[in-house]
Amino acid sequence: MKLALAILFAVQGAGVVGAEVRTWTDAAGKFSIEAVFVKAVSGSVVLKKDNGKTITVTIAKLSASDQGWIRARAGGAAAVLERSWPQWLGPRRTGHTALPSGKWPPRKLWEKDFGDSDSSPIIVNGRIYLTTLEGINTGVKCVDAETGNLVWQGTTPGGRYARFSTGDKQSYSGPLSTPACDGSLLFTLSVDGDFQCWDAAGGEKKWATNLYDQYKMGKRDHIRDYGYASSPMLSGTDVLIEVGGNQGAVMAFDRESGRATGGWGKGQIGHSGGPAGPDGKVFFGLNHLSVDGQQIPWRTDYACNIATPAVSGAYVICTSAYNMRRTVCYRNGKELWTSKFHCKTSSPVIHPAEGHVYLPEAGKCLDLKTGEVRWTFPRAVNIVVTGDGKLIHFDREIRLTNLKGEVLHRVPAIDRQWPGGAFGDGYLVFKNRSTVLCYSVK
Repeated sequence: MKLALAILFAVQGAGVVGAEVRTWTDAAGKFSIEAVFVKAVSGSVVLKKDNGKTITVTIAKLSASDQGWIRARAGGAAAVLERSWPQWLGPRRTGHTALPSGKWPPRKLWEKDFGDSDSSPIIVNGRIYLTTLEGINTGVKCVDAETGNLVWQGTTPGGRYARFSTGDKQSYSGPLSTPACDGSLLFTLSVDGDFQCWDAAGGEKKWATNLYDQYKMGKRDHIRDYGYASSPMLSGTDVLIEVGGNQGAVMAFDRESGRATGGWGKGQIGHSGGPAGPDGKVFFGLNHLSVDGQQIPWRTDYACNIATPAVSGAYVICTSAYNMRRTVCYRNGKELWTSKFHCKTSSPVIHPAEGHVYLPEAGKCLDLKTGEVRWTFPRAVNIVVTGDGKLIHFDREIRLTNLKGEVLHRVPAIDRQWPGGAFGDGYLVFKNRSTVLCYSVK
């Protein structure tokens, strides 16, 4: 029986040729459809119907039999992102990876200059994706992680400054946003709001919109305006981005088509790394921290909060320098503790099983429930928690430690600046303003 399943399925554009036609059934057993499996992406499956159109279905809404079939035949597709570093702060935007720390000391592969930016690298399927300043444009580059060779490159408008750029131009220019990649599609954002989707394999542009033009965000009501700094966040079949315009502070876009699917929050956005939490409901407005719709006053000099909040269950950790100069832990939206130790650019990382909060730039491990200092360590740009219970600290050297910060190995890196390091597919990738360094732990 073939049904449209309008409630369960969302019809997309033209699909990709598949192989095996099977009957797919919903969990309640009331509806079914014949279709070909195309791919599994972040909790959803893409199917191709016999009329050539594709549909995207949440895997959890399918029958147990269908879910088992996906796990058996396509489980590797979702696992790719868990092994990679597909977006700002990793697979789940928490600073954690399922990937074990690998073989140390690592083997240095290459060190190259790819152009200026303050965005961080990502790694997916053995490829590194970067955004850089290319004249008056933003350059998008795909690099082979093993060799450092350029696979493809493209450009998008809005490179050096945003249209309402105000103040501090001697210190900042070029891309601020870290890309995101779901394995097949790459998402980039320029400082002037050019939000673009690319084919990750070959660099073909799939869709594009300008957030300033489309959603009418004006100049920030502040003494500084650096343009768009938010990094895209993968969420289900959508990609989330801070917009700050007339349809939401944060908006969701269908990854395949670029169609806006929703928005939440009101008012202008600050300068930050992007939304956090499993559904992107934690983010910085211009003068507040928003946690699931609750607005908590948080106003920094220059509207800057580069460190992204860390979210784990009911806990939200927020840290900033400038006039704030503190770290605050909220539990269920209420302040639990405050610490004088803080980070300016480094995002905190929560280790819920250990009850730890790592503040990389402050060089402190705090108790999650009390905020008391458990141990100290040399400062770092960022910290990654590995799948085998180790910590990787990225800075002028890259250190492997245990969960108490005791150094197991260390290797030289490059001069530190704003961007953070990435760990995925067996590669350690670190970037400063222009230089990219790659090690292998395979």
